[in-house]
Amino acid sequence: MDSTVSTGISYRGAPKVVLYFLERIEDVEKGYRQLEARVGFRLVGKTENPNGTGDLLTKANIRSLAQRIVQNFLQPQQFRLHKGRESVSYRDKRQGLESFVFVTSASEGINLYQRICQVMQIEFDSSKVFTSSNQNPSQAFPITPPEVTILGNKIKPPRRRPVGHVYFREAKLFLEMLNEPILLCDYNGHIYNNPD
Repeated sequence: MDSTVSTGISYRGAPKVVLYFLERIEDVEKGYRQLEARVGFRLVGKTENPNGTGDLLTKANIRSLAQRIVQNFLQPQQFRLHKGRESVSYRDKRQGLESFVFVTSASEGINLYQRICQVMQIEFDSSKVFTSSNQNPSQAFPITPPEVTILGNKIKPPRRRPVGHVYFREAKLFLEMLNEPILLCDYNGHIYNNPD
């Protein structure tokens, strides 16, 4: 995927943070997979490459980032996102946040993006929020799509924009020059704490 758009802004070399959300196993409807969600952002102006452009990302920066994620998504309790049929996006490429989520309401998406902006240490800007919804969501995205017969077997097709709660699970940091991501924090209490 090309990391540039018509704005001429490139994310190349900018560290990427991904937040992962997952439905609790006891809430999974029989015959379906767990609901999940992912939201990512870039640390614009930072680099892990000593010869790159931007400020060098340090272990102290990573520890601070992990702590801000814990404060916004695990304290005082595990953050819950109500997935749904409405699309809410936040578009601010200059700051490193261009993302969308499917939620039950605009306020649900706005709450998520306000928290992400706090993690990123940028001011939330409501003019960067966009919403869209279908005029007939129950027809476009049925809660339980009708079964179909494939090669003589009846199956449940995948749901489109299913509704349910997903909970913050973990956050990972992806660096261009590393093969494996760095686990920043997770719901089990892990938090990145590598010394300098």
